[in-house]
Amino acid sequence: MGNIIVPEHKLRDIISQMPQIDYDGKGFRTIQFGWGDKKSLNKYLSLKKDDSYPLIWLLNPRPKTYKDNQSLVDRDCNFIVATLESRKHMNSMERFEASFDIVLNPITDLVFQGIGSASTTRFLNEDEQVVNDFPDYSEDASANDSGAIDLWDAIRIDCKIEFNNSCLKDIKWIT
Repeated sequence: MGNIIVPEHKLRDIISQMPQIDYDGKGFRTIQFGWGDKKSLNKYLSLKKDDSYPLIWLLNPRPKTYKDNQSLVDRDCNFIVATLESRKHMNSMERFEASFDIVLNPITDLVFQGIGSASTTRFLNEDEQVVNDFPDYSEDASANDSGAIDLWDAIRIDCKIEFNNSCLKDIKWIT
């Protein structure tokens, strides 16, 4: 039996390699990562404040399925890619041009690129990945308990990932 695979740590390591992103004209920022339920998310946001963004949040970790003598783990993953957007007056088109085109879509591309090319992960059922856009994201925008205390524009990614025991090699990012 090998080392226990912790998907959250594998994802954290991939996201930590992502290049910094232009954050809405406020300069380049490192993409943040966290996981947990609504209580964990709100605690994280309260502690880190504006430094929380841009954010990739793994919603309530799901059960894992171990395979091949525990050297592989399959897991359904639900990510929220979020940016703080306090301009409530903006309509959907303005939000897509500001938050989505500049911040959220490039980060979503990096998520797919990172997980798809990392030595520690691979997508299962690639044709079944679901991506939903949520301008003015709130608890009402989603059927789960992932609402946050901040006003977000967000993208939700639902996918199934296989994790392995390999060491993470440097990822060559295409930006």
